[in-house]
Amino acid sequence: MSFSPEVKSKVWARSGGLCERKLAIGQRCLAPGAEFHHIILKKMGGRHGEFKRLFDSMGNAMLVCLGCHRQRHEGPGWNEDADELV
Repeated sequence: MSFSPEVKSKVWARSGGLCERKLAIGQRCLAPGAEFHHIILKKMGGRHGEFKRLFDSMGNAMLVCLGCHRQRHEGPGWNEDADELV
């Protein structure tokens, strides 16, 4: 149901500990990262078997700041390509 410690460690290293959200202007947010986000959301599938393995992989993970994560799940303003890694 979540990313493994190994995946989290690799994503943290990849991100440099900074938010990986792509802003509408094409730049990265760069706020301190605080949470791990599923690029393809769990509600889109991926709860069992092979799909779960793929959904909980490094390729489906990004480190985001608290503000960006809340905006993604609770509010407007998340541009369509924000889940693309910069």
